Amino acid sequence: MKHNLRIDAPIEELRAHIKKLVLDAYAAQQTIQVYPVGFIRLPFTESRYQNGFALHVWLSDLPNQELHTYHTHIFHLKSRILSGRLINFNWKFHKDAKGPYVKLKAIYNKGKYTWSDDRDIGRVVLTEQSIQNEHDVYEIPQNIFHSTVADHGTVSFIEKSAIDPKAHPLIIKPKQLERIGNEAFDLTTFPQSRAWQEVFQAVERL
Repeated sequence: MKHNLRIDAPIEELRAHIKKLVLDAYAAQQTIQVYPVGFIRLPFTESRYQNGFALHVWLSDLPNQELHTYHTHIFHLKSRILSGRLINFNWKFHKDAKGPYVKLKAIYNKGKYTWSDDRDIGRVVLTEQSIQNEHDVYEIPQNIFHSTVADHGTVSFIEKSAIDPKAHPLIIKPKQLERIGNEAFDLTTFPQSRAWQEVFQAVERL
């Protein structure tokens, strides 16, 4: 089923696909990941460098969201809101020695992110803002800084394509917080019992 899946398919067709994907992932004991930008993620691919789909459930009680707000992706992202609402912001980083922000490179290794010593000081400028409501589809090009604010419980279905396996995501954080949250961030630490509960509740809301 997933090979014929289209993110802009009629909603009833998409719901049926997603429910099957979730049940298959549960049967396979797939690990649900936590990301420090506000969501848990159930991937439907075997590798993070593989084009494909994932389910995001946005939760307001996840830690360190303010530390990693502005970030880029190493792939082209296409997302459809299945329930709830979110606001997406696109940003541009400008180098400025007196700027209030620091840009860092995120290094991924075996389920964990660490931050490189490469850094630039600068400022950010908002270039685009959009509100995404239920059933809306939006896209984030590769290497574009963006941030997201979502209502608690919002569910989004994402497709990633054109992955660059040699690239690294970038994050921007306030300079005064540069040394906070810089320890390795393990994507697999979210309690799986609660994670699956959140995912199954999210599927019921579709």
